[in-house]
Amino acid sequence: MRLLTIILLILAAPIYSQTGPGGVGNTDGASSLKIWLRGDDLDADADFTDNPSNGALVSTWSDYSGNSNNFTQSGSNRPTYSIGTFNAVNFNASAATVQFMNATSGGSYNNFSAFFVTTPIDVNVSHTLFDGTSTSLRVEQWNNTNLVGFTRYGVADYSSTLSTPFGTRSILSFHKSAGSSTMNFRRNNAGNNVNIGSSSAGIPYNTLGRNSVGADKATGDFFEVILFHSRVNNAQRIIIQNYLSAKYGNISIQQNFYNQDNAGSGNFDFKVAGIGRTNASNIHSDSQGTGIIRINNPSALTNNNFLFWGEDVKDANYTFSITDASNNYVDRIDTKWRVSKRNNLGTVTVSVNASDLNFNSPDGCNQLQLVIDNNSNFSSPIITHTFTLSGTGASAVYTATGVNFSNNNYFTLQYVDTIVLDDTTAYNGSGISNVSDTSDGCYKLLIKSTADGTPSLSENANVREVEVESGGKLVLDDGFRLQVTNGIQLDGEIRLIGDSQLLQTHTGTSQVTGSGNLYKDKQGILTDVFQSGYWSSPVTTIGSEYTIAGALKDGTVVTSATSTPSNITFVDDHNGATTSPITLSRRWLASFVNSDEFAVHQNENQTYNPGEGFNTKSTGNTSGQNYTFIGLPNDGDYSSAITYGYFSLLGNPYPSVLDGNQFLSDNSAVLNTLYFWDGENDNSGSHIRSAYQGGYATYVSGIGTPFGAGATPNQYVSVGQGFLVYASTTGTIVFNNAQRNFSTASSFYGKSSVTTPFPILRIGLDIELDNNEIYHRQLGVGFRGLTNNLDEGDAYMLDFQPSDFALVVNDTPGLFVITGIEDYSESIEIPLRVYLNQQRNLTFKIDAIENFTPTNIFLKDADTNQFYDLATDVDLTLPAGDYVDRFFVTFNNGVLSTGEETIDDNNILISDNDDVLNVRTADNTIINTIAVYSILGQILITEKVNASTIDLSIKFKKGQILIVKVELENGSVISKKFIKR
Repeated sequence: MRLLTIILLILAAPIYSQTGPGGVGNTDGASSLKIWLRGDDLDADADFTDNPSNGALVSTWSDYSGNSNNFTQSGSNRPTYSIGTFNAVNFNASAATVQFMNATSGGSYNNFSAFFVTTPIDVNVSHTLFDGTSTSLRVEQWNNTNLVGFTRYGVADYSSTLSTPFGTRSILSFHKSAGSSTMNFRRNNAGNNVNIGSSSAGIPYNTLGRNSVGADKATGDFFEVILFHSRVNNAQRIIIQNYLSAKYGNISIQQNFYNQDNAGSGNFDFKVAGIGRTNASNIHSDSQGTGIIRINNPSALTNNNFLFWGEDVKDANYTFSITDASNNYVDRIDTKWRVSKRNNLGTVTVSVNASDLNFNSPDGCNQLQLVIDNNSNFSSPIITHTFTLSGTGASAVYTATGVNFSNNNYFTLQYVDTIVLDDTTAYNGSGISNVSDTSDGCYKLLIKSTADGTPSLSENANVREVEVESGGKLVLDDGFRLQVTNGIQLDGEIRLIGDSQLLQTHTGTSQVTGSGNLYKDKQGILTDVFQSGYWSSPVTTIGSEYTIAGALKDGTVVTSATSTPSNITFVDDHNGATTSPITLSRRWLASFVNSDEFAVHQNENQTYNPGEGFNTKSTGNTSGQNYTFIGLPNDGDYSSAITYGYFSLLGNPYPSVLDGNQFLSDNSAVLNTLYFWDGENDNSGSHIRSAYQGGYATYVSGIGTPFGAGATPNQYVSVGQGFLVYASTTGTIVFNNAQRNFSTASSFYGKSSVTTPFPILRIGLDIELDNNEIYHRQLGVGFRGLTNNLDEGDAYMLDFQPSDFALVVNDTPGLFVITGIEDYSESIEIPLRVYLNQQRNLTFKIDAIENFTPTNIFLKDADTNQFYDLATDVDLTLPAGDYVDRFFVTFNNGVLSTGEETIDDNNILISDNDDVLNVRTADNTIINTIAVYSILGQILITEKVNASTIDLSIKFKKGQILIVKVELENGSVISKKFIKR
């Protein structure tokens, strides 16, 4: 059980284990590594760019071991910093004042390993390394011994047989085990054991660079100092020496097993680490070192097996950059590694801390791969391993198991971060022809300068960000959308064909940059030169603004991958024309923002902010003129101030539909209604405003009503569509990316039908005009749990005609085209106001019933107390007048029959027994005809009667709602609903 516990602890070791020199020991202060001073990073902050300048005085040499045992000095005793091929702390024994540094916490160990990389200088004194009160490590010159040695003050000097390496950068190391009086001295490729006469004597570390009781003092450079409080095993010693040798210019050492640290092998000199075994007692099987690659778990580690790895970049940032087409545009890290392998230790596990990698984006897929090759260009990888990511945040680790390295292998890290369109080929996408689809939301989309729009995006796609190089072209096919999480760098072209759209979902201000263009068509619906409409631009053309002339182009030739829209000709004449290029009259260009004026004349070069709309008239194209917007796509947050009681002509600012519900919700404190000018139904043939026949389609959240026979607005406002708003309070109107959506439908509104969660009744009125034309008005009533007073569900009518009708809101002046009232019940009465400028023939009707099935719907005439069943159209002729409190829509005019005999207000008796319907008049009035309808108005039975009573066979489904319509001899027509028994 204990063995199992030990194994589990090893397997669960965190990724930061073995981060000491060469991968021996840890830098968390918990291992036997007690002091680690590095000349390349004097403050031990892993930032190699903030070291002192050359010759600067050194006050603190910070400890890398995690123990904070820094070495410090002040005043004239400070050494200096030396910048050269390898940075060092320089002690000058010839200085007027001795130079040395004191440990924060001094002491000594009699069980230790110490490593020094130094270049001692011969100045006829002992070159002191570590010194204490009773012992000293030294490179001896005193008494001309020229030998590396150890001193026990007051006892003896113990010299090795190793000569002093004056003037030569060298690795000196000292090793002693507890209970032993033998110290092992090593200098580069030589070693010597010396009996120091005491098993309790140990290495001091009080000071660096002087003898505290004599004249000994160091001179020369100290590059690196390492102290362990227990003796490292032989495998660990070999690893540390190979690490130091590679780092400091390929110093000649014994057991030089790492041989990639030279020009012929590519100078993989940096952050060398290793694992290995000399025998069963000398094993080191888990290393990371100063780099980011951890290797452990060798499957077949036996005697004299070693694996080393090192980098070719000294201070890599571990960032990734994209490769070329020959490498399939993968992103590779800014360094690579090379392996030296001694014998076969089997497969290993390779791990990398996610926090050590600087991916291109935290939102990327970041599916990391380990690539192994015999060539440094990785053109033909031997094998690619896909890492498994475990943990989250600072604990996230990428791991690849079963990795087999061969001697001299190269390896690197890569991942697919970018979907690329280059020339006519796409790379790395999940969609058709390797382009993007909706599963690619964590990838960047890059359009190379050579891309000509083939292949195009022919399905919906999600990406993290987009870059279009200058000369490159991205084409979206009709009916699809590209959704981008973050920014777009647009220096080429994005062409949105037909109803294709571009969305961005980030918060905040625009993340679109560049000098390129988006192309987006807008199909106009106006068919003569007298009709006008509201527009807005989905692009900017001058910084953060646009002009009509700059953004709006002749789209007679619809946008394709190769189309070239022409500039529109603007003239002072009243009429536009279908010339080539097309002509528009500048006389009708108008806008109004926070104004009580309904038209402020502008010219085509007037600047507009995104979200501000404009008015223009048509070219007279009887099929509707197509236009093309060109510019940088709008994106992000926009705002427009408005004052209570004022109007603004605004519009959808984005190259995607605008969700009207969300827009109204975000701006509910300021407005509640969108008004869309419908000039398509203006057949006035006049430029005189008083003659215009157009009007406003109207939308409140969840309900839209058309003007006349025009289109009904819904939740989605199409690209380029302008609208009017009215401020109920002073405030700021905001647009943002959360209001964007995608739908394909007409050029006017976003979708042909949108589900609304509450019941809606659409009440219609046809009015016969003087020229025998029929004017139709629709009113919308939403049963949405509000009140019968003024609420956010009510929309004022802005276009009341000379003969018209409207809804009424309690205690509120004005006319309404939409009201939101209480929840549906049969007791509700909906007041109507009818105004006629002369006698008119009227037809009241129900245009639509949505999301509920009322049993009855009646038109109530309060003056005559007559109820007209609106299951069929109700025709009335009324003289001129303003009819207030006369007409109501109700849902009950009496008792709904359930098959029992009943008598209504017209003395009609109805009974239903055994599939026979009996109808008779109480006063024997003759019934001319009788008809039975379904609730949907379908005629089921019709009979001529010419009697006061009739029995009809009605073999219909039990519970079915039926309508009986009786025409009497006296001309009365009575309708009644009943439920089949």
